[in-house]
Amino acid sequence: MSLTRPLELDRHLSVPDKRIDVAPLFDALLICLMFLLLGSRFIFSPGETIALPQLGSRVAPGVATVSVLTYKTDELMILDGRVITLDRWQQQIGRSKTPAEGVLLVKADRELPLQTLLRLAELAREAGYSGLQIAANEQLQQDVFNTADTTALERLER
Repeated sequence: MSLTRPLELDRHLSVPDKRIDVAPLFDALLICLMFLLLGSRFIFSPGETIALPQLGSRVAPGVATVSVLTYKTDELMILDGRVITLDRWQQQIGRSKTPAEGVLLVKADRELPLQTLLRLAELAREAGYSGLQIAANEQLQQDVFNTADTTALERLER
């Protein structure tokens, strides 16, 4: 004897639907598609592409430069022997009628922020320079390792 028969609950029961609901399946497929597209290398990353130089060689190939920019801070830069600020250089570029030529050599230390370097590159392009060269000392790499923690270097060697 069934439990539904004395109370006549059979008439209230309905036959379960045997069809599959496709909305959750589409949601799962859409999420998988988003992960696939956003995680792939087919999507272009924003930013500038910089050709990396070969630093392993003893003598770096030189490029003829026309102007030299020594960067200390945004408020203290030396461009071809004249003290200038970043904002004032941008104003001079806007007022200049003759474009600059050649390659701009930027002398800076490790305190130069990347955002400022990219801004200098953009200003150099606006000024008419064909390229930007960054001066680097070979000694810098040796200095970093000389001042580093020796135990950290020993762990790296293992």
